[in-house]
Amino acid sequence: MKKLSSILLSLLLSALLFLTSCSDGACRKHKDEDNNGVCDKCYSSVFEYFDLYALGGLANVGADADEITDYINAVREKSENAVLLSSGNMLKVGEESKISRWMNKVSFSAMGLGALDFERGAEFISDFGENAEFPLLCINLYDEKTGKRAKFAQASASIEIDGFKIGVIGAIPAPESQITSDKFEGYFFKSGKDLNKLVKDEAEALLKSGADLVVYILQGGYDKSVTDRVQNVSFSEISYYDSALSDGLVDLVLENSAQSYRIVDEGGVYHIQNSQGSAGVSYIEIAHNGATGETVVRTTKLITSDEVEDIEIPSPERPKDPQNSTSSINSNASQILGNSSLVNSQGQNSSTISKPSAPEAPSNSTCKHKDANGDDICDVCKFSVIVEVDFFGINDLHGKFDDVDGQEGVDELTTYLKNARKENPNSIFVSAGDMWQGSSESNMTKGLLITDWMNELGFSGMALGNHEFDWGTEYIANNDELAQFPILAINVYDRKTNKRVEYCGASTIVDKGSVQIGIIGAIGDCYSSIAADKCSDVYFKTGSQLTALVKEESEKLKKQGADFIVYLLHDGLGSSSGDYIREMSSSSLSSYYDGSLSNGYVDLVFEGHTHQGYILKDSSGVIHIQNRGDNKGGISHVEVMINSVTNKYSLSKADLVSVYEYSTLADDPLVDKLLEKYKDVISGAYEVLGQNGRYRDYDFMCQLAADLYYEAGVERWGDKYDIVLGGGFLNLRSPYNLPAGQVKYSDLYSILPFDNPIVLCKVSGSKLQSRFFRENDNYYIKCGQYGESVKKNINLNATYYVVVDSYTLQYAPNGLTEVARYDETTFARDLIADYIRKGGLK
Repeated sequence: MKKLSSILLSLLLSALLFLTSCSDGACRKHKDEDNNGVCDKCYSSVFEYFDLYALGGLANVGADADEITDYINAVREKSENAVLLSSGNMLKVGEESKISRWMNKVSFSAMGLGALDFERGAEFISDFGENAEFPLLCINLYDEKTGKRAKFAQASASIEIDGFKIGVIGAIPAPESQITSDKFEGYFFKSGKDLNKLVKDEAEALLKSGADLVVYILQGGYDKSVTDRVQNVSFSEISYYDSALSDGLVDLVLENSAQSYRIVDEGGVYHIQNSQGSAGVSYIEIAHNGATGETVVRTTKLITSDEVEDIEIPSPERPKDPQNSTSSINSNASQILGNSSLVNSQGQNSSTISKPSAPEAPSNSTCKHKDANGDDICDVCKFSVIVEVDFFGINDLHGKFDDVDGQEGVDELTTYLKNARKENPNSIFVSAGDMWQGSSESNMTKGLLITDWMNELGFSGMALGNHEFDWGTEYIANNDELAQFPILAINVYDRKTNKRVEYCGASTIVDKGSVQIGIIGAIGDCYSSIAADKCSDVYFKTGSQLTALVKEESEKLKKQGADFIVYLLHDGLGSSSGDYIREMSSSSLSSYYDGSLSNGYVDLVFEGHTHQGYILKDSSGVIHIQNRGDNKGGISHVEVMINSVTNKYSLSKADLVSVYEYSTLADDPLVDKLLEKYKDVISGAYEVLGQNGRYRDYDFMCQLAADLYYEAGVERWGDKYDIVLGGGFLNLRSPYNLPAGQVKYSDLYSILPFDNPIVLCKVSGSKLQSRFFRENDNYYIKCGQYGESVKKNINLNATYYVVVDSYTLQYAPNGLTEVARYDETTFARDLIADYIRKGGLK
């Protein structure tokens, strides 16, 4: 009987152990000590899967962008963990190519520069990089003047999906044989041993920063085509590649020449290429063991252009979890691993720290905590004195409120933020500016709709952005009256009084869980991004003046009890660096941020304006973070643990929350509630203007605006003035095009949100020649018969007349003088709306 009781007790204890280890059949934390791909406790698969798609060589083919776009969109619908890379040679697609906008639209994560990308010169690539929302990679391209890497080319990029980190490096090993010398004058390429060292050092840095997979995008490749099978090759057969990289540094090589193949070198590393002439796609499926950190290349495929056209997406058999029996474990593991080689094994990101073991004090605790030994535990009550604060930053939302085709909206974002606050009541929501302007719903309410939304979510502060000035300072004041949070701009001053403007504060203090958070807000040196007539009554203190203001305010906040200082700065780094923590010298940030602020004045910086995605750590250890904005880049998130007694703090997490992490959440009813509130004001946004017979790209829409400027100008002023041209500096906003089908006024508002009146101007012949008649990116013009004759025989000293908008007028280098204004209510989108009403785009 005792023996039976002992057996029953043992079974009961085993059952309890199993129940405490698992939840719904899956462990809270899997273990896989025998490395068979199956959890040792719950027998579930421990693998996560990630799909890599690589596309390159479009410069060599007449690829149909619509077909490729449809394929990529289908890929994203099918796989939540899809990553899109380019192996380069993308830019020579017609003389007027706007390939960067297409690549932005389909969300490429990185692009390795190729030899053909230089056919239009380094300056063109630099301009391309400024418009690209993804990094251009060429680790060995250097500037002859500075001896440093070219500004438009990064060494690497880091991509993170659900905690899985992919490092990507790009290089052109033998440029002299591939690029015409005059196309990269002023630059040089490091090659041979110098290149190999660069790649090794960068790969090691990526691995140290937590990369689970390192991808090398390499110009050049194997000279034999072996498309029908995976072939093993010796290092001697791939002399263009340094074999040492396959010794735990590089895990996958995407190559780019003129062949199609899948080969595996002696180190077990896959080299993959799709012929540049095929417009096909390279596909790689990655399996990641979440318990051991090991990663394998599980499946590879070369997808032909015909398969792209037919949208044939690979559907590999991913093994299901075995039932709770050891008999199926080994077969499951072999299904996952197959014959693939081991890629790499990495530990946890060093930015994550452990929390104190003591429990948090209850909210009603009356203990006056002490922590003399600095162990984060109260000496009296033995509760933790750590307060965990989660900061969530939104920047450059640009009014993208409603969830429609081409924009995500804030419905799922609202759900995410509310859930975050439920999970941690010590969550703080902040904004680094440019929140109002950009959509019909927000523009028609002059920002009040977005301000109301921020009120409902309980934002703690917002820095003023340059686009907050788009309607003039009167509307900033109106929003400030509505806002239940402070609009912060410590450096915006009234020209009449020389005092800070009344509608903006310098700082605020937020009380969270017995710690005080000080928040300071400022706008950067953004004059050139604001129409002059919209901010003529104010001026900005920048440079050393701004630094002095912030330091003084920080000291004041600390005297008032602030334990931690957050700086909301509407300015930032001009190039994206990925979603991993990247250490940078303070001098590298000096163009917009004074490093001395990090010496005890500022503890965390949320940035905006440049629409870049990055997490930077400056020389003093202060984190700078920005998401891409425009409702595409998600949320900047930083978790900080603050000792409420000693005021010491530790960064426990910094990450960029991708829009894909919350886009599948349920819509929050707040969005519909606010749309209903403002329906009388925004009803015109939903007017159906007519039909658009086919997809109209960026160039088409900008050129159409130029055409209509010219026609409107000739109709209004043509009897008095000989008008040379219409147009000027024109650009679109997300989604950068007009799709085929029914067109609403809100569709035009999204791509042309700017309230820039149309004006007749006079200009000298020399400025007309240098600013309007030369090839100038983003300048679109329409000349009539008279304009074409002027273009052929221009008198540089004569005066001519052009029709542009106020933004082009107020850009000083254009040398324009206003003669007459069309009116104050007709803008580019209105001319296009009338054009569509008349059937112009059928």
